Amino acid sequence: GCMTVQSGACVTDNPMASEVAGKSMTDMVVDDGKVFIAMSEHDLAAYDLETFNELWVFETERGLWAAPVIVDGVIYTAGMDHQLYAVDAQYGQELWSKDLGGALASSPLYYDGDGNADDARLYVGSFGRKVFELNMNGEVLAEYETENWVWSTPVLFDDILYVTDLSGHVHALDTQNGLSLIWKVDTGEEGIRPSPLVTDQYVIVATQGGIIYWLDRATGTSQVQHDLEAEILSELLMVDVTVNEEVVTLLIVSTVKADKTLVAFTLDGGGQRWIYGR
Repeated sequence: GCMTVQSGACVTDNPMASEVAGKSMTDMVVDDGKVFIAMSEHDLAAYDLETFNELWVFETERGLWAAPVIVDGVIYTAGMDHQLYAVDAQYGQELWSKDLGGALASSPLYYDGDGNADDARLYVGSFGRKVFELNMNGEVLAEYETENWVWSTPVLFDDILYVTDLSGHVHALDTQNGLSLIWKVDTGEEGIRPSPLVTDQYVIVATQGGIIYWLDRATGTSQVQHDLEAEILSELLMVDVTVNEEVVTLLIVSTVKADKTLVAFTLDGGGQRWIYGR
């Protein structure tokens, strides 16, 4: 099957692979023998994973900039046309759509309700300066107004939803009380593009200006910060490595500068471990 899409073409060694009719700027999603590709201009397409034959195309008015989320045979995909769509994965038919009043550039977050289907939720941020909580039928249960565009998927940890926006604010919201505000921090820096990385102790965020903040998870108070002096746009990564038979967890950050392609920090913010440049 095709595992890479470049300039609208499927790059593969599989001679049965076919060309993808459009460009994609996000990860593909594989489920139940199918691969689903969100197109950056418009439409969601499904292909057979073995033959890469096109199975169906779900048409949208504008582009899909984020990877879809698949739950129990239903695809939830966020559109730049302001719509959050629920699509049947087998046949590509719309089950419901909800206009959220602003472009949706990030994947929705799915919460399974701790096994109770009635409590399952979707959380999604928008360029309409809001973050929403919806049930699985597309009904908005709560919403919260941010300072600026939300261009990342929120993170849920211990019933608290952590959201970043493009004016450099970090918001901690209580999902048990209608997304009410617990704390909000203005980093004073440029916008925050990636999702926060949340641990038991910290909410770690990286600004476009290149500063990484380790915020206290309970209060939002800044505990540690490092300035990479390079723009950060991609998601943060947490990786376990073995050093002298001891497992160490590292925070991996990517920047747009060639000499700082990857930078590794200790997860607690104690120091920089290494830099990879090219």
